[in-house]
Amino acid sequence: AERPGQLRGLLRGRVEAVLVRPLHHLRHIEHTSGYLRVDAARHAEGGAAFPPRPEGRGLHAATRMTTGPDLAALTAIDVHVHVESDERGRRSLDDELLVASARYFKASQDRTPTVEQIAGYYRPRQLAAVVFTVDASTATGHQALSSEEMADRAAAHADVLIPFGSVDPLAGEQAVRRARRLITEHGVRGFKFHPSLQGFSPDDRRYYPLYEVIEAAGLPQCHGV
Repeated sequence: AERPGQLRGLLRGRVEAVLVRPLHHLRHIEHTSGYLRVDAARHAEGGAAFPPRPEGRGLHAATRMTTGPDLAALTAIDVHVHVESDERGRRSLDDELLVASARYFKASQDRTPTVEQIAGYYRPRQLAAVVFTVDASTATGHQALSSEEMADRAAAHADVLIPFGSVDPLAGEQAVRRARRLITEHGVRGFKFHPSLQGFSPDDRRYYPLYEVIEAAGLPQCHGV
């Protein structure tokens, strides 16, 4: 997102994804029906267009790839994909919220995909996906999925997955420190916030130090409002 002082204007409309910074170097993109559609022919000379990811010390640091998806090989990038469960079967939301969200989005298919399932779905379709979970631990009382683990697992599928981090803004300074670690140790490419679910007002100045850490790293923020 933009600097905190400009956040009010940015959030006047329904901003589901703001992906200016990490994609500023993609010169030929058309936004179509929720996807960033890549002009592969005009981008063929660029190869893997994402900048190098920071080397991390997480679960999959040994296998961490240093580049992102090869844009010339992609049809589009889905910029809004939720990871809803982990390898141990833990879910991002409690049963009540999962049922409510499935009803709202009229979802009849599996509502709890893992990182590996998402990669397996997008890869044969020549699509990439920005993946994230949402940490709303304080507001919901439900333990969030680990953004650190999600990012580390996504690193094994860097040809199709672009990990965003999530921290609980209500955690204060702990959230700020965690955001730094997600950037420097786990190579996230941006951050997802969901103010209504996380129970915070994004224009509250108490959260500016968190935004400033993200901005200093040159990364975007995605606010679902």
